[in-house]
Amino acid sequence: MQAAITELETRYRQQASACLALQISRNYRLLTEMDAHPLKQRLWQSLSRRWWLSYQLHRGSRLNCETYEMSL
Repeated sequence: MQAAITELETRYRQQASACLALQISRNYRLLTEMDAHPLKQRLWQSLSRRWWLSYQLHRGSRLNCETYEMSL
């Protein structure tokens, strides 16, 4: 999962988009649910929130993220 997130973050740095930010946020959220370590959970939650805010900033671009599919 972390390798997939790293790849998505690299793509985001190359071409920022709401869809990528949303996918990254969701993946960090999944890590939160998969990891029982409290400190790691807080880290993943923090990163998920940060990417959610990025998604919200880009959301006005009217991209349809539901049609943006990326296999992980």
